[in-house]
Amino acid sequence: MKNRKRGHGVRWTVAGKESSKWFTERALADNYRSKLMQAARKGEGFDTDTGLPESMVRAQLSVTWYDLACRFVDLKWLQDNSLRVVTLNEKEQRSQLIRSALDTIALKMDGTPAAAKTVARKRAIFYGALNYAVELDILPANPIDRVAWKAPAIAEEVNRNVVARPRQVRALLAAIEDKRPEITAFYGCLYYAYMRPGEAKVLRKGDCIDLPEEGWRQLLLSGNSPRVGSEWTDTGTSHEERQLKHRAKKIARPVPIPPELVRLLRRHLAEHGTAPDGRLFSGGRGGPLSESVYGRVWQLARGMALTPTQVASPLAGRPYDLRHSGVTLALNAGVPAPEVARRAGHGVDVLLRVYAGCIDGHEHMWNGRIEDALKDGDWLGVRCPPGRPEGTGEVIDTGELRGGVLAVLCQMAQWQRWCLGVRCSGWGPRCAVLGP
Repeated sequence: MKNRKRGHGVRWTVAGKESSKWFTERALADNYRSKLMQAARKGEGFDTDTGLPESMVRAQLSVTWYDLACRFVDLKWLQDNSLRVVTLNEKEQRSQLIRSALDTIALKMDGTPAAAKTVARKRAIFYGALNYAVELDILPANPIDRVAWKAPAIAEEVNRNVVARPRQVRALLAAIEDKRPEITAFYGCLYYAYMRPGEAKVLRKGDCIDLPEEGWRQLLLSGNSPRVGSEWTDTGTSHEERQLKHRAKKIARPVPIPPELVRLLRRHLAEHGTAPDGRLFSGGRGGPLSESVYGRVWQLARGMALTPTQVASPLAGRPYDLRHSGVTLALNAGVPAPEVARRAGHGVDVLLRVYAGCIDGHEHMWNGRIEDALKDGDWLGVRCPPGRPEGTGEVIDTGELRGGVLAVLCQMAQWQRWCLGVRCSGWGPRCAVLGP
């Protein structure tokens, strides 16, 4: 119910006595009502004086005088020791105060260095608060911009040791199929379609455009449901369904899927069906598939499918590493980075930055180029295009170069391109042509 002065409220009756609690937001009231209903379903007793279930009463009664005193002292200390905001812009103190604040957010509560991403997040919050002071004309400019403080570097690159090979992934999926077959396809989506767990959790039957018995097909992804905590959602639940990451609302991402995933999805629909709202994967009672559930199953599968040494290593340590493994496989197979980025929902620059350490398999090519460059003489050798009668792909002696121009082989990934076309003396025919 809603009261114009007090917002949204919850009313309930215990032993004929009415109790109520009011909130500013409806979602908060719904969340409180849900807690009361859960306590009633569990068979908890309700206190006739306060109207609260036993669990809530115990939480209130567990607060000691020491706890209360600490909270009160903390509040009073903050009130008595808070700086005036304009002090942060005074030339004599600005540098010292800002540096001290930034150095503090770079530490954990125990005084040890915090993770780089944690520091970046806290600094962004601090920066945003000072920007708000600028908007209110309390400060003329953000004082952080005037302090040369360097944050710890953020390790964005994926550790290549977490990347699993296809046969290892197949063994892991087989182990999951043996224990929890109703979510095997969930893990398959992370690997074969490069999906984030939040995207796979809200995958619906309508997102599967067509699932034939053979061949490739396509998923049309349009939603994401990451875990953000009940304090930060409008509904009061720990998950919030929203648009795709880095996408505007109602913008979908088409993802081609290989026959392996098509078969997994077909079998899942035939044997397990969907939730009432069409979701392919759900929890035990029809709710969202929780991180704790698919995390425990994943660790169980690692113990069954991997060797003890591999289990102790970072190899496929988290379900999210399946996405890393799938993206790495595509890049090493020679799929152009823009296409991989489109399928994975990344920007190209982010993709190359994150997966730079996982691109593998071309060392022999680069080593060959360096070896050619280190040969004595002024580039007296050239690679002939494979497929020509004279061309074997080996370095041959060109003899005297005409006009001082040499054909240079520029080989990238799975294709070859000859950058300059010249006539090599010594055997006559043109050994290189422009174009692929």
